Amino acid sequence: MGWIGFALAQGVLLLIVLVGLPLLATQQAKKLSNPAPAKGLNLPQGSVRSMLALTSVGSFVVVVAFGASALGDSFELVVTTMSAFAGPILGFYFGSRGSEPQNERANKRCDEGESA
Repeated sequence: MGWIGFALAQGVLLLIVLVGLPLLATQQAKKLSNPAPAKGLNLPQGSVRSMLALTSVGSFVVVVAFGASALGDSFELVVTTMSAFAGPILGFYFGSRGSEPQNERANKRCDEGESA
């Protein structure tokens, strides 16, 4: 299986995340009577950040699942390097999502003229 399974799994992941999710998000936004304002790439707020997180973490999972036969001796080095990238990306994604409501409340108070 080797490289074929590895490339196929990575291609399916990228197709789902970079094509399927944006199409689904825009379709869902059209169905809503009061859609969320579009941000980067004309997608709802947070979509681009989630696409980046899903792509990087999904790639790490694909390497762990299919990389041993495809990468051979360099498998451990690749997994170590990718985990060094995937960890901070996950931390940033969930850390920024956890602080969003607090930031939105503070911004709303500032917009209304109150001190934060």
